[in-house]
Amino acid sequence: MKVPTGGGKTLLATHAIGLINTHYLKKQTGLVLWIVPTNQIYRQTRKALRTREHPYRQVLDFNSGGRTKIVEKSERFTPADIQESLVVLLLMLLSANRQNKETLKLFQDSSGFDAFFPPDDRLPDHQILLEKFSNLDCFGERYSLLGGQIKTSLGNTLRILKPIIIIDEGHKAYSKNAQDTILNFNP
Repeated sequence: MKVPTGGGKTLLATHAIGLINTHYLKKQTGLVLWIVPTNQIYRQTRKALRTREHPYRQVLDFNSGGRTKIVEKSERFTPADIQESLVVLLLMLLSANRQNKETLKLFQDSSGFDAFFPPDDRLPDHQILLEKFSNLDCFGERYSLLGGQIKTSLGNTLRILKPIIIIDEGHKAYSKNAQDTILNFNP
């Protein structure tokens, strides 16, 4: 949506989440990946979304039946959170948009998201998940004897959850790298 500065784009985004969940996904829960371009906008958005009296949060709470959870990339969420709440993950585009994703914490293996993936010793289950989501990061070569074990990273978790994505200041996300990053989350 193209709206002038101060025209209510963020409020429209919160309403769009409710419309997408209600009419397209037919649920009140799930994951929203809210991408912002700068530290300043990140801080402003985080404060607004965490303040229950703020109109943005009120719209989210209305659409989720009062079960909204705002998280940052350093915080954990569980499959139960996704099933029972509307989880909004704030993320700066730059933290997922660098050329070498191996250096990004977002894509590093992390024990905090194990519950979203098959146990490490169940490689056939990893292969089934890889067939469904071919862009998941793995250890080793996918089809080698010991390869194909999916990394339990936040990045992979986002990919399998296929989030609704809100891009604040979307005109700053037109580069090929930014577009590839956003599409790589399987929105």
